[in-house]
Amino acid sequence: MSKKANVWKPTAEECKAIRAAAKRSCDGMRRIELGSRVSLTDREMPTSLNVARVAQTENWEDTDLHDMHGWAEFRKGVELNADGRAVLDLFIFDQWGLDGNMTVYYKDGAICKITTNQSDRAIKNF
Repeated sequence: MSKKANVWKPTAEECKAIRAAAKRSCDGMRRIELGSRVSLTDREMPTSLNVARVAQTENWEDTDLHDMHGWAEFRKGVELNADGRAVLDLFIFDQWGLDGNMTVYYKDGAICKITTNQSDRAIKNF
């Protein structure tokens, strides 16, 4: 892991693990995009690739998808929340379009969970 201030810059190994999980979920995976989230309850809060910086509820019901960002944007780094955590909302595309969704959980300097199960959504309890 490479850290710059409070930013997680994913390593090649971490990127490989995320891409492998996406390929297991989508046989014809062509690309992964990250969703930035916007708060529905606090208009002053900036949008973020890190859901944990925006959501105040465990299931993210107080946020909405704001925009999509390519893999290169992710490789530049993701700003962590005050606790050093990140929750990423990823979208997996095949040759026909959107195929699935995946969530990556990062804390204590490492990816701790990658899931395609949306009922697993969490912000603090992972």
